[in-house]
Amino acid sequence: MNNYGKIKIKINDASELREELNELYDRATHKQVAEFSLLLGKHILNITSFPTNEILEKGFKVNK
Repeated sequence: MNNYGKIKIKINDASELREELNELYDRATHKQVAEFSLLLGKHILNITSFPTNEILEKGFKVNK
């Protein structure tokens, strides 16, 4: 079931949610994964108050 390579670190999280995320990933298209990744990246930048810069903006724009 796990096609994500050798586990390098252990993260204690909700196993059921992790399994659900893995199943969604397995069924998703490349485009869906890319769109999710952009949303997640923007969310993380927002909640961490990471300062935006031209490189980040260009990266998000080119991958949109």
